[in-house]
Amino acid sequence: MTLLGLQGNISPLAAHVLSQAFDHNSVASPVAIIMTNFRDLIVFFPPTPGDSQPSFEIVSTTQFSLALQVVSAACMHRTLPLGSWIQSPDSDIGYKSNLRVLEGPPQDPNRPLLTDDEVLATHQRHSDFDMVTLVRDPSRALQFFRWHDQIQHRYSKVVIRPNDVLDAVTNTLSFMHPPLRPIYPFDARELPADTITHLKETQRQSPLKTAGLMESFMHSKSFTVKILDVVAEGSTFGICTVYRCQITSIDGHSVSMSPSLCLKLFDDRFQGFQYRMEEEVDELIAGNLHWWFDQVLMAETLVTNETLAYDKLLSFMLPDGITLYGILMEYIDGWALDSNAVVTMSPKRQIKMIQSCHHSVRVLDVGDINQCDWHSKQILLYTNPTTNLDHAILIDFALTTQTYEEENRNYLANYKGIFDILFDAERSRSKLLPELVLEHFGPPHDWDPINASIPLPWNEDRYRDMFPFISFL
Repeated sequence: MTLLGLQGNISPLAAHVLSQAFDHNSVASPVAIIMTNFRDLIVFFPPTPGDSQPSFEIVSTTQFSLALQVVSAACMHRTLPLGSWIQSPDSDIGYKSNLRVLEGPPQDPNRPLLTDDEVLATHQRHSDFDMVTLVRDPSRALQFFRWHDQIQHRYSKVVIRPNDVLDAVTNTLSFMHPPLRPIYPFDARELPADTITHLKETQRQSPLKTAGLMESFMHSKSFTVKILDVVAEGSTFGICTVYRCQITSIDGHSVSMSPSLCLKLFDDRFQGFQYRMEEEVDELIAGNLHWWFDQVLMAETLVTNETLAYDKLLSFMLPDGITLYGILMEYIDGWALDSNAVVTMSPKRQIKMIQSCHHSVRVLDVGDINQCDWHSKQILLYTNPTTNLDHAILIDFALTTQTYEEENRNYLANYKGIFDILFDAERSRSKLLPELVLEHFGPPHDWDPINASIPLPWNEDRYRDMFPFISFL
């Protein structure tokens, strides 16, 4: 079949077929029409307001199959939004009320709202709400924030007190989520020799193993804990509280000699939000609803992140019947960076603590674990009572990331995160001597992605290569 005439114009047969195609698609005009005689490939584009005739591009090739694949892919790519290969559903696009989303269909808009009292009685955490619906319906969104206000006015964030006994079920979340399989597993052979030596010197035995409880606990289905005291009430905008406790029974069998353990509970009912309900209703209705939920944390997400660092994931029943997710960990009787005990440490001991933090950075980086919210409370300084060795212990891995898809790089910024905390005493309130940090923390390894700049007069700002072994991104 001839597609073009001698003058390079469209042949009568091709013109007839083309007109039929455009007429057939008059309701939804095609982006492009590909026509071929298995030798020539012509891509026709529909008429525009400024040109009543369709435009076209022609490709002649001896590799027809390959050319057809390339041209077809190019035509498909042309229809996608700029910078996107696949326009995947996203609940953040809240203004598109008819969007099909992976989380499931939106709730029926004709379904009446529950009363605030019904929501308060039946909703225990963020995941009890349909987030897909919340970003589309201002009335439901406002009810979500009213629920938050009522919870935080009625209850204390410290939901349990000393001598309270909690019933726990082990590995609850594993029944709800598939097991996580990071692409890059931890390989100790990648660690520098001095870091391996440090790990061997500071390795501690599990307190449960020392007490003879490890085997029964690791294979348990349930247990109970008694609260001894409150360790940390958490930040204003965080969702976690931390307690010291002891195990009192495992699978119904009484435990009399339990070590002190650390219990971390995840309760997103008490996440802090910066909003003014009555003053910002108009903004909600204006169509920016999805922006309000960008900051909403999910207890399940944070506790799942911590499972990558700790062995047991649990759910705990509070005395008032509320069920929370939590993690049971070793209790570390150490010092925070702003403790007065740090001031009394000799420079030699402080140097050991600083170097230990550097080794911890290496372990995280080799494990492909990036801490996204470094702060001073995540570093404990500890002296092993048996070996008398000084070293640091890192805690709180709820907001960490790993590589789950090869095309999405996990940006490792642990070196700079810990260095800033140790060195910038004004911000972190660390009482380690800054000059010791600068001298003994150690340089970044050549794979540490760090951008460094030196402020210059406003008309001469430019990046300088402070470290020749660092690649600037």
